Amino acid sequence: MVGKLMKHEFIALFRTLAFFAGAILLLAILTRITFAIAAESPLFVLLYILFLFCAIILSAVPVVVSAERFYKSMFTGEGYLTFSLPVTAAQLIWAKLLSALIVSAACAVVSLVSFLIATPLLEFGIMGLLQDAFPALYELLIADPLVTFEFILYGILTIPSGFFYFYLILSIGQLFTNKRKLVTVLLFFGVSFVLSYAYVAVMSFVQVNNVHAVMWTLIGIYAAFDVGSFFAIRHILTHRVNLVMG
Repeated sequence: MVGKLMKHEFIALFRTLAFFAGAILLLAILTRITFAIAAESPLFVLLYILFLFCAIILSAVPVVVSAERFYKSMFTGEGYLTFSLPVTAAQLIWAKLLSALIVSAACAVVSLVSFLIATPLLEFGIMGLLQDAFPALYELLIADPLVTFEFILYGILTIPSGFFYFYLILSIGQLFTNKRKLVTVLLFFGVSFVLSYAYVAVMSFVQVNNVHAVMWTLIGIYAAFDVGSFFAIRHILTHRVNLVMG
């Protein structure tokens, strides 16, 4: 059943994101053509800056679109149809999350391909700077293979945390009937501030000169957040849904 739910999520997400992906690829091609014609022109510089800005936006768009889909299909009039399906709250969450992660990966691939198309700066020595940075990381990973495992595990845990954060804030915000959108926005900024302060407070107790201590602290924080968010969202979807039309 999760697969069927994901199919509908893919259609909804790609319907929106295909436009952004197509636009950034077109802009990348236009940027490259402009470089070939007039590499030192102000037009090329402007196009390249615009391209980089759009590439950054494309990395954030899946999170925003997924959050909008989550709210609309769960807590508005569509929620009556969603919760009439023979699925559990956990299945709904997994379908939303997995679809969003796959679409995000697709957007990352599009951003990478468009960057390779549009990046004449490779000829200006940018790759030389990157090559200078990689040996340090390579030496660190070779010297201590455990760091490689820690980085991979850290990445696995942090990727869904952004989606879980939005899902959790939206789930809590929908509990309020009056001015729920305003309350949700205030919750977002308020909780973000509290979590940032708590993060700094926790990290201040960690030995920053110990790479493993830092990495395992971060892994523990994100693992606890992901697991806690999942169960909190599941509880709300199971027992505390407050549907509002519109």
